[in-house]
Amino acid sequence: MRVRDCMTAPVQVIGPDAPAWEALGLMRRHRIRRLPVTDGEVLVGIVTWTDVVRVQPPAVGGQWQIPTLSVGVLVRHLMTPQPLTIDPDAPLEEAAALMRERKIGGLPVASAGRLVGIITESDVFDVFAEIFRTAEHEARFHLTVGSVSVELPRIVAALARAGIPIASLQTARARGAEGIYLVVHERDRRRARDVIGRLALEIAFEGGGEP
Repeated sequence: MRVRDCMTAPVQVIGPDAPAWEALGLMRRHRIRRLPVTDGEVLVGIVTWTDVVRVQPPAVGGQWQIPTLSVGVLVRHLMTPQPLTIDPDAPLEEAAALMRERKIGGLPVASAGRLVGIITESDVFDVFAEIFRTAEHEARFHLTVGSVSVELPRIVAALARAGIPIASLQTARARGAEGIYLVVHERDRRRARDVIGRLALEIAFEGGGEP
């Protein structure tokens, strides 16, 4: 899956010379937490909700006047210049790894220097949740295996011989362990468990009640 498949586009943007209160208003209105900053079509920075709400502009006037974001604070004063970007054709996992490594919540997506979208940690989480979602009429199994390349063909062949269609299938490698996640229709749950059990694999049942 590529970044372009998951990013938000078109994206709300703001100019560097816009007042900070305008950025705050845009984020509130569109319920977003970051705005790419563009000068014409060129991406020059990014400003976040945290950047804006933590600003402490100098007090003006008498003792009882409360300073506000309208007091000369511009987006260029708050933004992160030359932000890290990612290409729309980059793998989704590359975007996730970059955000985790840099401890940031989103990445502008740029192609040939032109802003084409934005991808956030929420977008990545939504994709993850959708991939591993199990419908009410489905049953999901997690199989811990020594080698996906060895066991996956055996599992698929065994289920095919038994006439059990696979609704969804993913593989994963995490913390030194390899696993296979597969989803079958609820009506095939018991038969699928029996078939997989005969392959002597460790099974964790993850949906639709007790197996």
